[in-house]
Formats: sequence, structure tokens, C-alpha cells
Amino acid sequence: MILHQTLKYLIANRLKDAGVLISRRRYPASVYIAGYAIEIALKYKICRSLQFWQGFPETKQEFSNYLPVLKQHNAGSLIQLGDIRHHNLDKLLVYSGVEYEIRKNFESEWEIVTQWSPE
Repeated sequence: MILHQTLKYLIANRLKDAGVLISRRRYPASVYIAGYAIEIALKYKICRSLQFWQGFPETKQEFSNYLPVLKQHNAGSLIQLGDIRHHNLDKLLVYSGVEYEIRKNFESEWEIVTQWSPE
């Protein structure tokens, strides 16, 4: 389980890392690190939108602890751990609870962001 405070810490530090890399004109590396910051931020938002109060589940057992909460919101059979445990930013955005806002207000920026991949 990745605790909420750990997610926040990772987001802040990946953004700092990206900033340092930008200041050193290491742009490809800064984009790579910033992509992870966005991924982690989306996973943090998923925790909030799906009411994962303990943190982000990393295993099937941890995810199964949230099934009662998901079923309460009629999402238990729709969401599986594989749906949220990956690096695909578009898929993560769907479960984040902010998809409408991002697509409405930042569509062109989001198109650039979705080109990111850890590979």
C-alpha cells in the first residue's frame, strides 16, 4: 500500500527533480521524471475519488480490501487492480475524478502529456 502522505511526497519530489533537470538543460530527463509525477498525482486523485482511504493498493489483496467501498458506489465489478496499476495516463485519468475538467480546460496540454511513457 502506498500511503497518501507517501504519494504526496513522491509527487513533490519528482517535480523538484524535474525542475533541477530543467535548470541543467536536461530536458528529456526532466520530461521523463515529470511524467512520473503526473502518474503519481493521478493515482493520488484515484485514491480520493474511489475513497481508498488507506492509500493506493499495490497488490490484489490490498485492492480486495477496497471492494466493499467500490461496491457501495456500484463500481466493484467495473474496476480491477489492472485498470489502475499501470503507467497509461489516459486510463488513469478516467478513474481520477478529474477527467472532465482536464479534457474541457486542458485538452491540448493533455494531448502532449499523454505522449509520455516510462519506456
